[in-house]
Amino acid sequence: MTRTLEREIGPLLASLKDTSDSSRGVVKDLGQNLQQVLSDLSMPVFYVPGEHDVLEDEGKSYLQRFGKGTQGAGWYSFDHSGVHFIGLVNVVDLKAGGLGTLGTEQLEWLEKDVAQIAGSTPIVVFAHIPLWSVYPEWGWGTDDSERALSYLKRFGSVSVLNGHIHQVMQKVEGHVTFHTAMSTAFPQPAPGAAMSPGPMRVDADRLRKVLGLARMSFHDVNHPIAITDVPLDAEAGAAAKHEIAVDNFSFSPAMASVPVGSTITWTNHDDVPHTVVATERQFKSPVLDTGEQFSHRFDAPGSYAYFCSLHPKMTGRIVVG
Repeated sequence: MTRTLEREIGPLLASLKDTSDSSRGVVKDLGQNLQQVLSDLSMPVFYVPGEHDVLEDEGKSYLQRFGKGTQGAGWYSFDHSGVHFIGLVNVVDLKAGGLGTLGTEQLEWLEKDVAQIAGSTPIVVFAHIPLWSVYPEWGWGTDDSERALSYLKRFGSVSVLNGHIHQVMQKVEGHVTFHTAMSTAFPQPAPGAAMSPGPMRVDADRLRKVLGLARMSFHDVNHPIAITDVPLDAEAGAAAKHEIAVDNFSFSPAMASVPVGSTITWTNHDDVPHTVVATERQFKSPVLDTGEQFSHRFDAPGSYAYFCSLHPKMTGRIVVG
């Protein structure tokens, strides 16, 4: 895992992975290795613990190494570029079946933390176990997340980032977008697809396709936060291709974040023609009939809004950085 981190992790905002594996008795070594690898980064790194970080010594080693300036079991918040970030801890005192829990003390802190923040402020929440009920039978959820989310309902843009399940899943409830990420260690089965959660065996040639990172791009407070999942095999070349489906009178995904040099390809799956036109006219497709495609390479950073000129309510955005 250390070699994967050294090879794959560049700019990093939040670590949603376990930093140790107490079941194998290597907490100290892995924690030190991770700290050494991440110390070479040229920007701050923010952490939240996974369940393995707190099992052996109730999280004391984790807090000593990664919890400076945090409260309680390691929760905290900070502001950056007009966005309010909140790191929560839901891996202490796990409920029956492994469900995460935040606890009264942390929930009361959260309520006070967001009370004085304007509702127009974008909010990013990150915690290890999902804050929505992905699959409670496997402990893939947080017992008291509903109370935490109630404090965030008044905000116009809330992004919730989670790890733990080692696969990408998304859900949108009102202004709240939930997003789970892949792992750089091992994949897990889809909910209910196996007898229990745990490492999933895959062929060696597929491994880097099911492991990966999540990139989060923020252009300014007037634009939504864009999250893009990047498999490790896509990291080898910056000029990776990305697909957007034009279907049911919408662009899917409507928001995409890509590195500079990426090529986006739109494919029309509708039975009616569509176009892809940048609002600032940086690119413009011909009329696309069913099955036809349009591609554009993005060589400059920025935020690119676009729409269908035949159906102007169809809109999308590409964030390049």
